[in-house]
Amino acid sequence: MEKRIELRLICSLVVGLCLAPALVICQSNAWELIGPDGGPILTIAQDPANNNILYAATQELPCRIYRSSDHGQSWSNVLSTSQAIFNFLFDRTKPSAVYAHTTYTLYKSLNDGQTWTSTTLPANAVFWTVVIDPANPSVLHAGAQDSVNSNSQWRGAYYKSTDGGSSWSRTLLLADTGGQIKWVSIDPANPQIIYAGGGAIYNGYYVMRIFKSTDGGGTFVDLPPVPNGGVNVIALHPTNARRIYLGGNGGVYTSLDGGNTWAYSFGVFGSVYKIVVDKGTPSIVYAASDVGAYKSTDDGKSWTNLTGDLSNGFGGMIVEQGSSPSIFYANSAGVIRSLDGGTSWQECSNGISAAHISALCIPTLSPRTLYAAFEYNNVYKTNGAVGTTVQWQPLKKFYTCKYICAFANPPNSPDKLYAGEGGQ
Repeated sequence: MEKRIELRLICSLVVGLCLAPALVICQSNAWELIGPDGGPILTIAQDPANNNILYAATQELPCRIYRSSDHGQSWSNVLSTSQAIFNFLFDRTKPSAVYAHTTYTLYKSLNDGQTWTSTTLPANAVFWTVVIDPANPSVLHAGAQDSVNSNSQWRGAYYKSTDGGSSWSRTLLLADTGGQIKWVSIDPANPQIIYAGGGAIYNGYYVMRIFKSTDGGGTFVDLPPVPNGGVNVIALHPTNARRIYLGGNGGVYTSLDGGNTWAYSFGVFGSVYKIVVDKGTPSIVYAASDVGAYKSTDDGKSWTNLTGDLSNGFGGMIVEQGSSPSIFYANSAGVIRSLDGGTSWQECSNGISAAHISALCIPTLSPRTLYAAFEYNNVYKTNGAVGTTVQWQPLKKFYTCKYICAFANPPNSPDKLYAGEGGQ
């Protein structure tokens, strides 16, 4: 008869002797990484010229950039940096070229991420987003906040480079309002039309602000603000320039008149950070927030939750084109992938070593068994902790907070564990 493992959750206090401290002492001079794979992801992107090539950046510092050449089956580390990576950019005229930017640095690789060069971004500015102009890859557009004025108050600004990021011009959009520009989108049908969005504090409230340029970023006009939260992402219809989707801290908003009026789109919860409009069937729209990925088949009028309880935090989303596309969703646990349009999901973090392990336990009477509490994810178990190949299995989720802070195992009961829950 198969033994049943009993897990008892103690919400505030672990009772009993904890036999597995959070650190394991290695008796040799070398440490071996045994997993589990995954960990908090800050952003993920796909090479537009090759769907098999993906890039992901971890949240922890040093931040690591991982690259996959097999559609997410495996990942390898190609860069480590002391700054968090916020976005990846691709030069469509150079298939091997990829950019990655932090708030202060622009990295560039011309050989599929094997080697990188870096350029410091303008001083006194924090760059939240950088995009490549579809008409000219030497032109970069960026949204930022800076403290150029005398009292160092943060202000929202749009930046533009015409030499691949070596130099930048600046246009102040949110003056003296503690504002920031978080996103820049370019009309795919007319690159002269640019939208910049962010937020600013007015009368004690953080209000969405959207700006529009019709001359390639030379000048901007202020569009009517949306009253709930700030702008995190702007997505444009591939053929109808007047239809715009906006994601912010309050959900999804839509405009049918080029941003002059906005309507709230019910059904997407949490803070929205990514919106993708299907190019072949523009009535299909995907949105991703810090609580899940959603799909609409009616231009954003209604939404279906695709990820259920699989999501925990947001780290990016990739949606390939087609009626039943592959979807990648990254969060605090790593990367998950659907090959059937969001009907089913699988973990695909093999090779990503960024897991936050908050507690460990080796039962006294079962020294080959190891339990690891994976923060923001689950409790994992392996029966081969001393083997050459360690296989991990997630246990059924049994707690509601973000992590397990400690384990305790009664000395004479290898199949019984006590777990202490922590975090919000």
